[in-house]
Amino acid sequence: MLSGSGGGGQRPNGNRNPYTFGKHFDDKRGEPSRSKTKARTPFEAFANPDELISNIPFPEQAISDLNGVPVNEPPFRDIPSSIIGRIGNPQLREVEPDWQHFLRYFSDRVYGISNLQDLYIFLTRVALPNAVIINRRTLLRFYLGHRDVSPRLSLHYDAYHWHGAPYIPLNQERPNPFAPLIQNRSIFRSAPTPNGTNMVQWLQTPISTPPPEYDPVPIQMIHRPSQLDWYLQESETEVRMVHPEHLMRRTARVFNAWWWIMQRNAVLEEYRLNGWAGIERELRGGT
Repeated sequence: MLSGSGGGGQRPNGNRNPYTFGKHFDDKRGEPSRSKTKARTPFEAFANPDELISNIPFPEQAISDLNGVPVNEPPFRDIPSSIIGRIGNPQLREVEPDWQHFLRYFSDRVYGISNLQDLYIFLTRVALPNAVIINRRTLLRFYLGHRDVSPRLSLHYDAYHWHGAPYIPLNQERPNPFAPLIQNRSIFRSAPTPNGTNMVQWLQTPISTPPPEYDPVPIQMIHRPSQLDWYLQESETEVRMVHPEHLMRRTARVFNAWWWIMQRNAVLEEYRLNGWAGIERELRGGT
């Protein structure tokens, strides 16, 4: 039993505060990327991202930069507000959106294919990584004070099981029959697309805790490889070679994973605000 926690009861619902894509206790607001921010506390010195992920934009800036690309000149940005709004402000207390329904928007748009590709890359290079970073920050805070707790918390970002479906490499998907293929390009107005391989390397790199403020990093923070690793580091060239219908299904699948992690982040934050009381009920493995 955790100190200060009671048995039984129900999981907190994460409803204490409206929980949005970018609002979190540890985020720095108004900066375009982590490369322009500095640690404010000893905790941030090791809990915050290092150079491997310094070019992943913070959420608010990422949404603005993605949607700020011109609509009347290349790359002709056309992502519906119904999707942008749900990424920027996910209503996690509600039923998960029908992503396939919203993604059909791209089926009959002049620049639908290229915008669907950019959205998929945004999800795998920015939205999903940001959700994972927040999850790891919160878990690190917990495990620093509860080193004897099992790493098999169902709130871990890597506990998501992708509905039991195997990962399909991009080069095994049906190819895009439409020519010419869209060339690789930044999905943002004013910044390069983040490097997915760096994100995976960051996950696999042990955290270094600064003495004397903290003991060595808890072993529970060791990254457990999963399908997530493959999605995070997919080749942009191969993404743009996938048939639109198949890419639409992949996009919905990544949306499912992102939504799941965001919901767990909201629950973790509620536990944190309550001194981690009751979190032992989450010791039951993945979902």
